[in-house]
Amino acid sequence: MIKAQQFIPLVTQISCNSISKKQTEALNVRVNYQWQGAATTISGYAVVTYQSIFSEFDMIGSTQMNFTATMPNSPDSLTTGYFIVTGLPLAGCAAKSGYGVKVNVTGFAEWGCKNVLTVTAATISLDITQLQLS
Repeated sequence: MIKAQQFIPLVTQISCNSISKKQTEALNVRVNYQWQGAATTISGYAVVTYQSIFSEFDMIGSTQMNFTATMPNSPDSLTTGYFIVTGLPLAGCAAKSGYGVKVNVTGFAEWGCKNVLTVTAATISLDITQLQLS
C-alpha cells in the first residue's frame, strides 16, 4: 500500500498588496517585521516568483536582489519595524499576471505572496518628425 506524502510548504505565505509594473520598471519590496533579540545584521534576498507544477514559488533568477538589514537591540520584547529591498529588475518577466514575491532571510526562513504582481509590456514608440535632405 502506498501512503500519500504530506508536503510541508517551505515558504510561509503572508499578506501583501497587489501591484502592476512595466517590464522596464523595477520593483521595491517593503518588508515589515517583528523582531526580538540582540542587535544584529541579517542578509538575504527578494525575488519575483511564479507558480509551476514543481513549486508555488519558483524563482525568476534575473529579478533577485540581495539585501542586508540592521535589526535593533530588543532582547525582552517584540519590536516592529521595516526595511526596503529596492530595485528588483522586471525585464526578465513576461508580460502577464500572477507573479509572486518571496523574501529569504539567511539562517531564518522564507516568506512569500502569490498572485500579487502583474507585469505589463514596455511601450516602445518611435515617431519620425522630420527628414532633412542636403
